[in-house]
Amino acid sequence: SAIDENSNTLSGFPKQIDPQLRTAFYGKANIKTSIGDLYNDQRNEIVLAYNNNDQITIKAFRNNGDRVFNINLPGNKFSEPLIADINNNGNAEILIVIDNTIHILDSTGQSDNNWQIHVGEQDLTSYMYQPEIILNDIDNNGRLDLISNANNQISVWELGSPTDNLIWPMPDQNIQRTRVLP
Repeated sequence: SAIDENSNTLSGFPKQIDPQLRTAFYGKANIKTSIGDLYNDQRNEIVLAYNNNDQITIKAFRNNGDRVFNINLPGNKFSEPLIADINNNGNAEILIVIDNTIHILDSTGQSDNNWQIHVGEQDLTSYMYQPEIILNDIDNNGRLDLISNANNQISVWELGSPTDNLIWPMPDQNIQRTRVLP
């Protein structure tokens, strides 16, 4: 469910995610969720990902519960989706690791096949392997860096987008932790 500041359920919620969703982890579904402004309209969307019979389903919903897109990509292991404008075009992209590849989706759920990063070989059958990615400015040069853990190493790619393109809610409102919004 989604609730407002007075604990009232928001219109359009709760949403059933998928009636066939398998519960692989002790009877609980493995669903990873992010919130961010995909369309630069000052309204956050909800993006979620889950394993659905050897494919990763990614869905996005507007803040009123309307579905924006529903796509499936082949794979088993996946990260939490990240939402940021990494190409500085004014609209956010969705970054997600599926198996050993970082995928980028535009705000309509279309995959940018020209922009995929292979992050190394992992034993995808191991329950221990959980791919993760982080966006941050680790060298303090004002540009986003994409950080991945894979193949027993940490990899970093500089994306070139300004750090103010981090548009999901975070502690102290921004990457510099200054509590000042741009």
